[in-house]
Amino acid sequence: MRIIFNNNTMRTGPSEDERYQYTNFSDLQKILDNNVTATPGEGPLGNVTPTLPGDVTAAPGEGPLGNVTPTLPGDVIAAPGQGPLGNVTPTVPSSGVTIIPIIPVVRYGYIKFFNSNSSGESIDIYINGTIAVSNLKFREYTEYFSGTAGNYRITVYSAGKRNRKLFERFFRIVGNRKYTGVFQGDYNNFSMNIIENNCNMLNSLRADVRFINTAPNPTLMDIYVDGSIIIRDFYYNDISSYLTLSEGFHNVTLTVAGTMRVVVEEPQLYFSGGSCYGLYVSGNNNTIPIQLTLINERL
Repeated sequence: MRIIFNNNTMRTGPSEDERYQYTNFSDLQKILDNNVTATPGEGPLGNVTPTLPGDVTAAPGEGPLGNVTPTLPGDVIAAPGQGPLGNVTPTVPSSGVTIIPIIPVVRYGYIKFFNSNSSGESIDIYINGTIAVSNLKFREYTEYFSGTAGNYRITVYSAGKRNRKLFERFFRIVGNRKYTGVFQGDYNNFSMNIIENNCNMLNSLRADVRFINTAPNPTLMDIYVDGSIIIRDFYYNDISSYLTLSEGFHNVTLTVAGTMRVVVEEPQLYFSGGSCYGLYVSGNNNTIPIQLTLINERL
């Protein structure tokens, strides 16, 4: 609605009636026609100080200028430096907000050590400069060590002699995997062979076994289990596939390849159901005879 005033309109009455005073509306008309904004010191009827409505909260049905239905500003996103009513710095509500921390998953790998060096020397093993195994004798092995996935430095010393390093290597552990670190060789050629133990045998009535040759013996060998040949021409550093056996005692015999001349025999090796084994061949058939060591690979 637009209200139109005559610029010289005035309300008058009998001079003796002082209820009506002379009023000029030209200033008000100028404000309406030219969108003049009232500021402190100037207003349509004299000096004014414009203010926002004081302590009046708009609510459905009531507002400072009549009935209103208050709403949130439409599609206006508050951001630093900009908001629906001026500069704002948006923040997270101070209450009623649950912050869930993100916790990284730590994956562990596992490694055990076996001393199979053909010189028969006892050893100390250090991991990243800290001793992990002390005085590990020939054909002895450890339980699993756990470590977070990553790179490790493995150093082998002669037992009790930190000044006599026998071998050193770096190795990367992968999470959720198992390994056996086999220290093998002789005085002139020591090494640490890292073998992954990847058997997942679950049958409680059967066992899985593989054969691992760590004996630097030039003689090829055949392997028999319970009188039946299962591997021919078994050589140094060979690792067989897993063989499944029933739970219980079994005879294991190694012969010179192509003959029945026995190199070593274990007539009563027990294999527990639901387990995985590595059957290691150690020695040099010279100063140290060939021997068998059965190591459970399960955690």
